[in-house]
Amino acid sequence: MPRPKNTPHEDGETPAPKRRPSITVQRRLKNPLGSPSVVIPMKDRDMVVRVVDSLLRAGRVAEMRAKGWELVDPGDISGNPEDFGFGLQDGRVVRGERGRDVLMKMHREDFDAIQLGKARENTKGLGGKKAKSAVVEDVARLAPDGQGDEAADFVNRTLTVHDQRAPEPAFEEPQS
Repeated sequence: MPRPKNTPHEDGETPAPKRRPSITVQRRLKNPLGSPSVVIPMKDRDMVVRVVDSLLRAGRVAEMRAKGWELVDPGDISGNPEDFGFGLQDGRVVRGERGRDVLMKMHREDFDAIQLGKARENTKGLGGKKAKSAVVEDVARLAPDGQGDEAADFVNRTLTVHDQRAPEPAFEEPQS
């Protein structure tokens, strides 16, 4: 069956069809970085949970415990751990091959304090002269021996920093 012909406009150009993002794309734009994790309801709602890959490197669970995370006890979960894809192994709530993923928890207040500290550290050098001086210092420190001062001077003379913060739209709505 032949395709229908597009009739040209008065100027001879065929208009581009107005297209809206598909329902699937609209749904994905609500979580552009991927699907959110399955919520694991805890009896104590002031807990944040995280799945830790214990085989990422030796001592990973001990490292996380040193950072303030605790192992989740099966009684901490509202419901049966199996309902959320977890099982029990050596008293731990785990999932995956050989129980490599371990469920851990932290009090929300502690978690939020750590996140705030991370945000402060990440934004510490932002902003005009602070950002430029931080870059110049890093270049001087990281340059090969004997070239730090020269590299820092070059960066200081050529680098321009513009501090700008503005919202960016996810996508433009088609004009009708």
